[in-house]
Order: sequence, then structure tokens, then C-alpha cells
Amino acid sequence: MTSQKQNVQTDGSILATRDKNSVKFRGGLKFISSLLLPFALGIFTVGVTFQQQSAVKQQRDDDREAAEQQRINDRNASQQQRYQEKQAELQLRLL
Repeated sequence: MTSQKQNVQTDGSILATRDKNSVKFRGGLKFISSLLLPFALGIFTVGVTFQQQSAVKQQRDDDREAAEQQRINDRNASQQQRYQEKQAELQLRLL
């Protein structure tokens, strides 16, 4: 049989082991929680960056289409003006 003193020492070592494990577990939790915020911010930053790139690409495409339409309108207006000027010149020659 084990003596009372040995039982106390065994119980004490078990408690000491539990305390050490508890400290390790708490340290691990603190470490993980300290990484959680930077990780979340990194994910958020990457997501926002991709969204902004998509919005910029869409805006660039819209601007290109608007510029192309403006060039077409300007070309048509200048052709119309040249035609009208030629018609006016022909009328002056006929008079």
C-alpha cells in the first residue's frame, strides 16, 4: 500500500501537470487569438483589393465605350458639316 505522503505527492504532481497543461493551453489560445485579427484584416484587405480592381476595370471599360461613342458622334457631325458646306458652296457657284 502507498502511504499518505506518497498519495499527496502523486496528487500534487497531477495537479502540477494539470496546471502546466492549462498554462500551455492558455498560451496557445493567446497565440491563436493574437494571429486571428491580423489574419482577418489580411483577408479583408485582399477582398477589398479584388473588388476595387473589378470596379476600376468596369469603369475603364465604360470610359472606353463612352469615348468611342463620342468619336463616332464627332465624326458624323464633321461629315454632316462638310456636306452642308459643300452644298452651300455649290449653291453659291450656281448663282
